[in-house]
Amino acid sequence: MKVIKRSFNQNYLIKKPTVGALTFIIFIWCFALLYRPFEFDYNTRFHFSISLLLFGLGGSLSYIGFIYLTKFLFPKFYSTKNWTFLKEILIIVLSLIITGITVYFLGYLINLKNSPVSISGLLDAVKMIFLMGIIPFGVLLIKNIGNPFISTYDIAEETGQFNNSIVEIQSALKEKLQISVENLVYIISNGNYVDFYLNENDKIIRKTLRNSLNDIEKQLADFPFCVRTHRAYIVNINFLINKKGNAQGYRLTLEGVNEEIPVSRKKITGFDAAYKISKVK
Repeated sequence: MKVIKRSFNQNYLIKKPTVGALTFIIFIWCFALLYRPFEFDYNTRFHFSISLLLFGLGGSLSYIGFIYLTKFLFPKFYSTKNWTFLKEILIIVLSLIITGITVYFLGYLINLKNSPVSISGLLDAVKMIFLMGIIPFGVLLIKNIGNPFISTYDIAEETGQFNNSIVEIQSALKEKLQISVENLVYIISNGNYVDFYLNENDKIIRKTLRNSLNDIEKQLADFPFCVRTHRAYIVNINFLINKKGNAQGYRLTLEGVNEEIPVSRKKITGFDAAYKISKVK
């Protein structure tokens, strides 16, 4: 249960429903050419290729209409910040069911069916759409399973805060913490927890998350100014005011912080390299 409720990267075809609609046109066209469902080349008022196009357009319009309508009605549900694996599966299943129903009744409009409406026929149409839709949705779903966490870009895109380097830190549990990395001063390991010290409106505040410092370091790998200085510390060297020490280790003074932060002997080389290439305040 924990896995399906964890934060998850939203499927590209859900995030960009227009692309999803075009994908449906292509897959419905190809599937119909190969399998010719509903006796597709018989008893139709249109040319075979036109009928294929109508099925593709009908299916794709129902998909894009479903996504945009539900996004309009339930915007918070689609928030990338709160997107989960469970939501992903739910929307994929519902969108494919709606598309299958649309395709089924579209068959009557283009005169492909003379038989009355039946549950079995409706289920066959939904099954057909699932067989097509599971390919593009499934490929992207599997891709995101290997990289399930929300990206910094997704959060920034939604909040409009590209310049603040907004990132959502994940824990091994359900917990998560959204911060602006540019406001991050330093991080300290505190047993099974990690304390984040941030400069907000010229005031240092602390936020805590249950996680290991090693995992936090990996999640901040895209921010070279966040440097591991010690087994218990990560420092944003943009807040560095002064450093003192020798080859045995440094002591750092950070803006707004009273205590000195250590740089261990083993971390000096990495710290010095980051120090040279970063803009120090």
